[in-house]
Amino acid sequence: MIGKRKSKNELTVFLLKRGLWLVFVELVIVNFAWYFDPGFRTVSFLVIWVWE
Repeated sequence: MIGKRKSKNELTVFLLKRGLWLVFVELVIVNFAWYFDPGFRTVSFLVIWVWE
């Protein structure tokens, strides 16, 4: 739906920003909530990293 309202360049920038935001949320918020490690000594990819 959003692809119909934006040009190809705008859509590319939007998707890159959204991807970077999701990686940030995964590494910072989800890892902190899962391990409660303020030093972030344990980092794992739990939510958006799926192996098939």
